[in-house]
Amino acid sequence: MKGEKNGSKEKLIDILQNVLQTDIDLGFLAALKKTEIETLVACVRNRVEHPPR
Repeated sequence: MKGEKNGSKEKLIDILQNVLQTDIDLGFLAALKKTEIETLVACVRNRVEHPPR
């Protein structure tokens, strides 16, 4: 099960790199707690769905 969590985090990191269009190493995000990841995803989703004008 722990490997599945790491795989999910890696997938999230890949998605974020794609959304941000960056090659910067975002591996540090793998150290985030579940609640922190949920907050980050909510913020990114909000920005993508409602870009600044």
